[in-house]
Amino acid sequence: MIAQDPLLNRSSSRLMLLDKETGEIQHKHFYDILDYLNPGDCLVLNETKVIPARLYGVKEDTGGSGRSAFVTSEEIRSTGSVW
Repeated sequence: MIAQDPLLNRSSSRLMLLDKETGEIQHKHFYDILDYLNPGDCLVLNETKVIPARLYGVKEDTGGSGRSAFVTSEEIRSTGSVW
């Protein structure tokens, strides 16, 4: 899901947590993040802009349909640089 507009209170943004040992997924808010950081952890912030792009498809043999969403950063769009 891609946010169409930023929240007025940005700390209320959703935060998905993945337990890498059990695979359990939890849904929290960004204001909970300090509960999950430990001394020495590195938090990387991503401030890239995204554009929504969707690809719709229909299987010829069954008529089944599917949809995929793709996003790319503003920097990649403007410079063509990937890494």
